[in-house]
Amino acid sequence: METYIQQGNTKAGAKNFKGAVADFTRAIGLSPGAARIYFYRANAYAELKDYAAAIKDYTKSIDLDPSAKNMFAYYYRGNANNGNGTYAEAVADYTKALTFEPKNADLYHYRANAKSNLGDYAGAIEDFTRAIAITPRDPALFEYRGVAKANLKNNKGAIADYDIAAKLDPSNADLIFYRANSKGNLGDYKGAIDDYTRLLQWTLKTTTRSFIAATLTVT
Repeated sequence: METYIQQGNTKAGAKNFKGAVADFTRAIGLSPGAARIYFYRANAYAELKDYAAAIKDYTKSIDLDPSAKNMFAYYYRGNANNGNGTYAEAVADYTKALTFEPKNADLYHYRANAKSNLGDYAGAIEDFTRAIAITPRDPALFEYRGVAKANLKNNKGAIADYDIAAKLDPSNADLIFYRANSKGNLGDYKGAIDDYTRLLQWTLKTTTRSFIAATLTVT
């Protein structure tokens, strides 16, 4: 059994996920009560974007071991549910995982994403805020909280978040675009134009650099 598990993990590390699934399946045949093997096979299925199979294996792993030691089975089943478009189930999985690791910023982040996909922007903002309290220098959290605020027509709050995110990640052009949109929604057309102009200049510089690099490579 251990030989097949090691082979499966090696293949997964080499991104041969179909081969990994085959090895983990052989290991399960030898030890069908081992929660960790279903977890490994679920990870391989998730990498193959076979979310239905991944969810089934994560569920089997959880059935065999529902304890805190198997927290990642809930966590990754939440990711698989997100990928599968079953967002309510993803929220439930992240919520369960958070009972085991209540200070895990990523769990709040991903639960917020799932809530946003359900249209629960207020709930998403709450979760992004919790994640920010744990990791206050993650620009993505401010960016996505800003998007959630904008979806609730709180453009002023969105701009404040985009400003912080832009300071933390000044190379993210999306932030300038989102901020310009919110400024326009508030009637700050000068501010919106300034941001759109900055974005166009940025895009032109990036395109020019890419063109020059491609030309030098060809030459």
